[in-house]
Amino acid sequence: DTERSEVRRLVMNTIEIGLITTGCILGLALAIFFLTFNIINRHQRYIKLSSPKLNNVMVLGAMHIHISIILFGLDEWFLDRNLLGHACMLRIFLLSGGFSLMFGSMFLKTLRVYRIFTSRDRPLLHSKVS
Repeated sequence: DTERSEVRRLVMNTIEIGLITTGCILGLALAIFFLTFNIINRHQRYIKLSSPKLNNVMVLGAMHIHISIILFGLDEWFLDRNLLGHACMLRIFLLSGGFSLMFGSMFLKTLRVYRIFTSRDRPLLHSKVS
């Protein structure tokens, strides 16, 4: 009895790769729209209340994740073998970095709201009248 190992290659259909890539490109376009909207309207009252800097970090994390998903669809059919190792490292870096950016900014927004509602020293709303 000998141990046999078999290597199987999983290949995605071209239509599936096209749909996923199209969805990621649309997601990138939407993220760019949200980023520009947030930058242009950062002085508006409601945008200020939603922490625009943290929103920008969150959108950048989403952009990292979308780019990494596009890179996950690339294999030796689309890339040269010399670039495949670099693409593999880049997609892992972008996915983990994007997740960290998104999760970290969501955590900081939650912490900010918690601090606002549990602080006893400062009032919740500052009035410009008094």
